[in-house]
Amino acid sequence: MIHRTILAALLFTAIAPANAADLRLEPASSWQIDKAPELCRLSREYVAGDERISFRLEQYRPGAKVDAVVVTDRVVRAESMAGFKVRLGRTAPFRTPSFPLILPDGRKAMLFHFQLVKPNRTSDFTWPSDAALAAIDEIELSTPGMGTMVFQTRTFGRAMAEMRRCADDLVRAWGFDPAQQASLSKQPEPASKPRTWLRSEDFSGLPPAAGQIDSLLVRLNVDATGSVTACAVARTYSDPAVAARSCPALLKRARFTPALDAAGTPVASYWVSRVSRI
Repeated sequence: MIHRTILAALLFTAIAPANAADLRLEPASSWQIDKAPELCRLSREYVAGDERISFRLEQYRPGAKVDAVVVTDRVVRAESMAGFKVRLGRTAPFRTPSFPLILPDGRKAMLFHFQLVKPNRTSDFTWPSDAALAAIDEIELSTPGMGTMVFQTRTFGRAMAEMRRCADDLVRAWGFDPAQQASLSKQPEPASKPRTWLRSEDFSGLPPAAGQIDSLLVRLNVDATGSVTACAVARTYSDPAVAARSCPALLKRARFTPALDAAGTPVASYWVSRVSRI
C-alpha cells in the first residue's frame, strides 16, 4: 500500500491562461509525497480554466535524475514531441526525451526524463544541494507546437527534502545503507551491453513492443562480485506480461563490475535503469 504524506503549503487560486499556447499555472493543491516499494512520487494539482492538470515527479533512486509525468490532453496534442524543452527555475532551457502515455485509468499524459541539476559525470547519483533545489521556483515545459506550460513550484525545496527522505527509505528497504551508497567511489557498471540482456525469445507469444519499451525500468541488486542477486520492475507502462518475463531473463544474463566504496573496496550495491528487448 502506498504511504501518503501531505506537506504543509499555501494554496493559490489558479490563474486562467490568456490562451492555450502560453499557460502559467498556479498550484491548486499542496505537494504530496507517495511512497511505493520501488519509487517516490512528488505530485501537485494545477488548474487551467476548467481543466485539472496533474504534475508528478518520480524518483527510483537517490540522486538528481527524475521522471516527470504531466497528466493533460494539452501536452499530447503538441504538433512535435521531438522539440520538447525543460527549464528549471532561471536556468537555460534544455532538450529532454518525451514520450506519450496512456495511464491505466485511460487518461493521456506525457513522460519526461531529466536531471534537477546541470548534467555531468557524477550528478546522476549526487543529490542536488538545498540551494539548487530551492532556486527551482518554476518548471517550464515547451515545444513549438504546444507553446509553454509554466508550473509554479513554491515550497519546492521543502518538498524535495521529503523526497530525499523517501528515497533513502527505498534504499534501506532494498537492504543497503544510504550513507554508504551515497559515498561510493564507483557505481556498479554493466559488464556487457544491457540491450542484449532481454531478447525476443524471452517474450515469445507476446505482441511487439509497440514503442513502449523505454518505460520498462528495473532495479537490480548487485553483490560484491558483480553477480545480480535480486530484480524488481520499478515502473512499466507496457504489457504487464513483459514485466513478468523480464526479471528471469535479467537474472540469467546481467553481469556487472561491482561498486567500490570510498576506500576502493568492492561492495554490494544496486543498479536502476531502463532496458529494452530486442
